[in-house]
Amino acid sequence: MKRANQLLVKPEPKPSAQTVTLCDQSTAKLAALNRLVSGLMARSDLSTHDKALIELSLMYGMRVGSLLNIKSSDIKFNGDIKVIQQKGSMPVVCRSVFNLEFWLNQRTKGIKIYEGFSRFYYYRLFMKLGLTYKFEGNKKYSCTHLGRHLVVLNSIASGDDREVYKTILGHVNEKNIEYYEKRL
Repeated sequence: MKRANQLLVKPEPKPSAQTVTLCDQSTAKLAALNRLVSGLMARSDLSTHDKALIELSLMYGMRVGSLLNIKSSDIKFNGDIKVIQQKGSMPVVCRSVFNLEFWLNQRTKGIKIYEGFSRFYYYRLFMKLGLTYKFEGNKKYSCTHLGRHLVVLNSIASGDDREVYKTILGHVNEKNIEYYEKRL
């Protein structure tokens, strides 16, 4: 005997319904990411420099290259960090949750905080830590841009307006944000 739900003809899904479904399916992935970030912040084998960059990259979707250019003068007395985005994006202000003390200590040093670090170093570190995911439509795994994808995914799952995540990522035009939306 067939169950009732097996007898129903399912209608063609609408694009908005597909987005909701994708976000519903990704809720577990987002919760896992939050646990992962918390776990990374607790690791003793990562330097505070690394933890601070990883946090801002994953939680705010900051580009690694932009984070590497943070100077002590970009950090305000309350811990707000002004990140000058690359590729014509608007500057973004963010604040660390797990590493606030680190950033406040860096504020007084008058230096470029990540002097001597490279994007390739963080690419290898992200790979080593398993911070990579292959989004739909991508030929490669997202690694150092993983946080940018996750901000969009998390915002859509939370029901945020497009302007919210567009502002978080610092995007000026619609085409830039569409790149991330298409890969959900």
